Amino acid sequence: TVIDIGYDNSNVGFDGATCAVLSCIGKQSVDIAQGVDRKSPEEQGAGDQG
Repeated sequence: TVIDIGYDNSNVGFDGATCAVLSCIGKQSVDIAQGVDRKSPEEQGAGDQG
């Protein structure tokens, strides 16, 4: 956990005991899908790197 690696106090910039983890996953953009969905791996695009 982040506490185990030293993020255990807000004085270090992050406190694992008081943080929250939010998970927000949405549908992939069709523009991205067009760049990565190919029949051949050689034609594979990079996709969404952000």
